[in-house]
Amino acid sequence: MDLYTVDRGSRLSTGATCSLVEHEDIRPAEIAEMIRELCPGGVSQHGDKYLVSALGQEKMVTDADTEILFEWVRRAKYPNKPSRYQSLFAVDSLGAADAFKREFQVIEAPVYRVASEHAFRADMRLLDPRMSAAVKSWFANLYWQGLPHPAAPAFWEWLVPCPVVIGERVI
Repeated sequence: MDLYTVDRGSRLSTGATCSLVEHEDIRPAEIAEMIRELCPGGVSQHGDKYLVSALGQEKMVTDADTEILFEWVRRAKYPNKPSRYQSLFAVDSLGAADAFKREFQVIEAPVYRVASEHAFRADMRLLDPRMSAAVKSWFANLYWQGLPHPAAPAFWEWLVPCPVVIGERVI
């Protein structure tokens, strides 16, 4: 299946591979071990941003607290779904890529084609960090079931498990 990823950080290039990274410099050792247990094999750029460093300058889709809640729900109830911390994110059309670029104010960001037979589709709108813990828990279950937000138009994202080879730049 052909998908499209918006390169908000301008880090991708045609033919590059988005791989998992294992950090050797995390201290204390107990935190490093927890990350290794949570993400065997390492983290993607997304996992690095939301789990390891929790940094980001651009407008973010969600926050670190919501991400970890969604991850714990996935691990407890949907372990066969790919971890957000170990995935690249994509959309299924150039129109959706354009909508993402406009919503997150990254109009100039390049868009690359990626291919995957193992991607999982979920509604990105469910990652709303403004909700209560109870609503976030409900939304996490909807997310991992592949169901849409109950009160907002869906914005479908595809989780593509790493490693992922980046295809041609299309925008």
